[in-house]
Amino acid sequence: MSLSGRGPKALACLAVVLAMVLGAIPAMAKVGQAYYCAVEQLSVHKRANVNSVAVDTLKRGDKVVHLSTKNGLWRVQIASGEGFVKPKNKKGDRNLVEKPYKKDGIYVVKGTKRAILRESPSTAAAALNALKRYTAVKLTKLDGYWGYVTTQNGTKGWIRLKFISPV
Repeated sequence: MSLSGRGPKALACLAVVLAMVLGAIPAMAKVGQAYYCAVEQLSVHKRANVNSVAVDTLKRGDKVVHLSTKNGLWRVQIASGEGFVKPKNKKGDRNLVEKPYKKDGIYVVKGTKRAILRESPSTAAAALNALKRYTAVKLTKLDGYWGYVTTQNGTKGWIRLKFISPV
């Protein structure tokens, strides 16, 4: 297939598709897909606006089904009905994940070349180590967007959950 004569829009579209395929841009959420709350609490809003009334609160591990997206919020089916939730926070951490984070689960570092292991669950905490992509870790504690992990060589510390994925 030749893109000559198709203009910059065609090239831009191709670049986006290639970036998604190669992993530089996360794929769109799948309608009908089950997701799980990855944070301690997540407000479910009546309308597609975070300033609208909260109709329910999800807790870590609660299951939702993605129905659609509007104004950057996901319309989801929950046990008590439907509502809207933010799929990510302002820092890009996922509020909803395809598989729930579980204590004593085995995960690998993904999404970055190196993930910083910290002394406590905060970006202001001292860095203990940098874990390379695909390093295996065991998750033993959860605190908000952070997990306490142990590597195969015994190194322990806190890591942002957005940097680990289930094996």
